Amino acid sequence: MGAIDALLMVSVVLSGCATLLLVADRYADALQAGREALAMARGFRDREAEVAALGTIGAARVSLGDPGGVADLERCIALCDAEGSSSVIAWRNNLAFSHSILGDLRRCFAARERAWEAAERFGSARGLRWLELERTAESYWSGRWDQALAIADSVTAQASGGATHIMESECRLWRGRIRLARGQLGAALEDARRALAQAREAGDRLNLDPALAFGARALLAAGQEAEAGKLLDELLATLGGGLLKAELGV
Repeated sequence: MGAIDALLMVSVVLSGCATLLLVADRYADALQAGREALAMARGFRDREAEVAALGTIGAARVSLGDPGGVADLERCIALCDAEGSSSVIAWRNNLAFSHSILGDLRRCFAARERAWEAAERFGSARGLRWLELERTAESYWSGRWDQALAIADSVTAQASGGATHIMESECRLWRGRIRLARGQLGAALEDARRALAQAREAGDRLNLDPALAFGARALLAAGQEAEAGKLLDELLATLGGGLLKAELGV
């Protein structure tokens, strides 16, 4: 293997590592690795690695509270479109998620619709199914609760039949919120319990933090203040530590 080939491999590996750090919620590390990967990718004119690096940078910036990351994600998507890459489906969905983090639901829904159009254009059955599940949140936020329940029920039915799904914890949270609002306290508590157990097993803070918050809310509604307090203490300890580290830059 020549020196250039070796450096190209390093560029690809670095880009992949940045994406893995993003998935692991290590946003500051993902941002640093993504920027290094982007510099190498541009130096070698490796468009695929450049797309991944730009997308990772953008998503990490938004997750760290920097709305400027949206522009990076849009540049990533523009490159995907120029290259005719099907990875545009995932990055458009990531853009939708980023808008939701920033509290802009109108742009979130619009970005997800564009992701849906891309999935149809590329004939991606997996992409369409994933986006359908993502619409549980959209249906909840827009007041179409029966539609949200139908999607959540389909996911939990698959899981109860032995086929677990990565979205089950999230779908249980949306369903639990609706059940709680409708006065179905016992069912809401069961969804809260199952969602929290699944989130703990997965170890993903994007699922675990909301599961802790809703679990505390459901327990409080049931008059179980002590148990609710334990979940809130766990949630606040994690959030407080994260905020403190960000403030100190460590």
